[in-house]
Amino acid sequence: MRKILISVFICLISLNALSQAPEKMSYQAVVRDNANALVVDKVVGMRISILRGSVTGTPAYVETQSPRSNTNGLITLEIGAGTVVSGSFAGLNWSIGPYFIQTEIDPSGGSNYTILGVSQLVSVPYALYAKTSGSSTPGPAGPAGAIGPQGPIGPAGPAGANGATGATGPQGDQGPKGDTGPAGAIGPQGPKGDTGATGPQGPIGLTGPVGANGTNGINGAAGVGGVTTAGTNIILTGSGTVANPYVVSANIPAAAAGTLTGSSLNATVTGSSLTSVGTLSNLTVTNPIVGSVTGSSGSTTGNAATATTLATPRNINGVAFDGSADITVPAAAGTLSGTTLNATVTGSSLTSVGTLTNLTVTNPIVGSISGNSATVTTNANLTGPVTSLGNSTSITDGAVTDAKIASVSASKITGTLSVGQGGTGATFLSGLVKGNGTNALTGAISGTDYQAPITLTTTGSGAATLTGSTLNIPTLANGTAAGDMLYWNGTAWVKVTAGKSGQVMVFGNGKPIWSSYTPGAVLGTGEVWNPKTGQIWMDKNLGAINLPTSKTDPHGYGNYYQWGRGTDGHELSNSTFSTTLSSSDTPGNSFFIGNSTEPRDWRSPSNSNLWQGVNGINNPCPTGFRVPTESEWIAEFETWTSASVSGAFDSVLKLTAAGGRFSNDGLLYNAGIWGFYWSSTVDPANASKSKNIFVGSVVVESRSLNRGTGASVRCIKD
Repeated sequence: MRKILISVFICLISLNALSQAPEKMSYQAVVRDNANALVVDKVVGMRISILRGSVTGTPAYVETQSPRSNTNGLITLEIGAGTVVSGSFAGLNWSIGPYFIQTEIDPSGGSNYTILGVSQLVSVPYALYAKTSGSSTPGPAGPAGAIGPQGPIGPAGPAGANGATGATGPQGDQGPKGDTGPAGAIGPQGPKGDTGATGPQGPIGLTGPVGANGTNGINGAAGVGGVTTAGTNIILTGSGTVANPYVVSANIPAAAAGTLTGSSLNATVTGSSLTSVGTLSNLTVTNPIVGSVTGSSGSTTGNAATATTLATPRNINGVAFDGSADITVPAAAGTLSGTTLNATVTGSSLTSVGTLTNLTVTNPIVGSISGNSATVTTNANLTGPVTSLGNSTSITDGAVTDAKIASVSASKITGTLSVGQGGTGATFLSGLVKGNGTNALTGAISGTDYQAPITLTTTGSGAATLTGSTLNIPTLANGTAAGDMLYWNGTAWVKVTAGKSGQVMVFGNGKPIWSSYTPGAVLGTGEVWNPKTGQIWMDKNLGAINLPTSKTDPHGYGNYYQWGRGTDGHELSNSTFSTTLSSSDTPGNSFFIGNSTEPRDWRSPSNSNLWQGVNGINNPCPTGFRVPTESEWIAEFETWTSASVSGAFDSVLKLTAAGGRFSNDGLLYNAGIWGFYWSSTVDPANASKSKNIFVGSVVVESRSLNRGTGASVRCIKD
């Protein structure tokens, strides 16, 4: 059945004190449906009960009526004129109150009633009381009655003017050292430094190339007499006395066989030698020199540069070699042809071959391969123990059979690894490990008596299980921030979001939670702690006069805030209603602002950035507190003994059924029946509305509510 809301006005008839008192009382009410729309021109079923003593007291009188609402949703009836269910309206003794009126309604006109509200009759109808007072002649004054109980505290008056600024308090204790700030910007470049000392002399460079020949000098003066040649003889002519030995200082004339032309010997010079020519810049020889060239000649060019024989013959692998002809070294056992050993190599070893790029072996190697070979690419069997792979990372072609791999601690095995089939003397794998810690064993492990290849799969939750050849590994939640952790809730791994600086982890309601309160510490004034959620809350609603004594204690109701507004007076239960919307986050007045047009917000346009966190815009909570999120509310009411108004009051928060104020007229509704508590969470399905925690008679849940509604605020510590 849909919910019906009602706005109630009770009007008592005005009677002449000397007239006869009628046995009825006028009653008016405005009826709205669950969408806050008026129920107009419709017969509704109503049941009215007069309760004595309290809102849950025994009905002293009950009647039913079926009034019709007018075009404004208003119903008018007279209590005492309906169909009596129990009791007698005329027999009510108004002097032994208090009395309460409980109204119930069925919008279809039947008797499937829903309680709309309970209101106290704070003034006894004078005429009804007067008819039971006896004679109209005043009697003597009675003794003074006892002082009645303290009446309820009236609504808070307007805020007074700010007082004068008080004296400056003493210097507080020094706070803790703050975090190191970011590195400052790089400063300007400093002035140029003094010139450093001269460094030491560098090493002498390489000898440069031989320079070009210089120009020939001028001819010397003519000597005494002439010089002629005949064959190989030099003939001197002239007269005079010369020193001994005889020095020929004249130029050698025409170039004949055995003569020197410039710096070149004639091409026909054979069978002779040039033992001394002084200093020659260059000596060009056109035919081979038989013998040797001695002295400090710089370089030898021409045909003489090619040596046709060695000065001293040598032996190469037993074959004589003097440079006069090529030699051939036959490919015998143990020899190397290119990078390939001869196929007939047996019973020998190659102990050193320098650096080889590749070495191809066509026959099996008996013994071991040592050194830093990178990869052995052959089908040959390794019959001896492989004690080291050097810098190798894998064994590829072929399979390792009938051998035990004692330790593979820094490599991995890929491909297919054949393992013996069990039985006596069977080989085995022991201590098979992951390798370098990052690469797992890949491929298949084959063998008749061994498990089939294992398939790795992941599941959403639970423990790892092995079904046949499938290993199911649970999928773990990923962290989103440093400090996120996982805990086991009995069926799955669940993430715990990282806490804030200074918080401690406690266990409550079967799970680890972060708390701003250390168990055993002293709470601040007006604070309560829920050990099941680890949260610290204010001990009463914002604006409440004192701690509530019951779920319907008006002193514990507090104020009615519109979502996102600060404490500006609008939150008071008797604040003036206005339909003039605000265009800013701070309206600048104390009106309760509302309207009946969607999205029924007090602000136009709506602003979803209000009330977001302890430093959020218009945060109405005291310093260090904020409006709780939807998830924090849900975690809280999941710890209550029941999802109801009673469970809310029995919790550590002592929540009351304060009701709320309509967004379109500001009227208070359902006080003493239900509770409405704001969260700071914006409705993800409708960004113009926000999440509100509805505390009903048999249900507690999060609902979307328009922001112009007035509802309670209970602050949580940040």
